[in-house]
Amino acid sequence: MLHVGVEDGLEEEEVVRRRSHHGPNQLRKHLRRSGWSILIAQFQSLIVVLLVAAAAVAFVFGETLEGWAVGVVIGLNTAIGFFTERGAVRSMEGLYALGSVNTRVRRGGRVLEIPA
Repeated sequence: MLHVGVEDGLEEEEVVRRRSHHGPNQLRKHLRRSGWSILIAQFQSLIVVLLVAAAAVAFVFGETLEGWAVGVVIGLNTAIGFFTERGAVRSMEGLYALGSVNTRVRRGGRVLEIPA
């Protein structure tokens, strides 16, 4: 399937050919996300738009208690989503920052250690 000999591994020419065809074997680098971009993203879902519309309709019809209740729900949803996503983003950034891991490969019958 991968056309690699177990004893010999890949030849350097094949490594170069595969890298030029498939690209390097690495995680995509992402820019650090600011707290503001994470917060703004919380308001870009259909559910939040519908809740904002419901609050607006409630206020227009004089149902201020219901409007404020929906506003509190929007606030809670935003806070929970923000802190959850911020934690996940920071965790992923931390994992990426752990740095380089090396692995052993067979190239032309020799065992080499290269960055994973």
